[in-house]
Amino acid sequence: MREPTSTAAPDISVGGNLYPVLIRIARHTYHTYLDDLERTGTDRRDRPIGVAVDRVSHRATVILQPTQPLLPQEYLVPLHLIDPNDLLGATRP
Repeated sequence: MREPTSTAAPDISVGGNLYPVLIRIARHTYHTYLDDLERTGTDRRDRPIGVAVDRVSHRATVILQPTQPLLPQEYLVPLHLIDPNDLLGATRP
């Protein structure tokens, strides 16, 4: 007999705080994005608003437009939680 499986996303908060794994994934994705910009010599014209992280698969995408839709299982990790020192959009040292 098969056990019922739940398709519901796991709870992403611990004590009212965003689950640290999602912040870690978002931080890694954001820094990879910055490294790619630096490596290719592309200017960072649009400052990202954050990183969307899928709570189930942990896939992450940098979000540049505030109107970009999120999937139901995605959570937006805002930039101020990813890189608190990047408040003015300065490039990483």
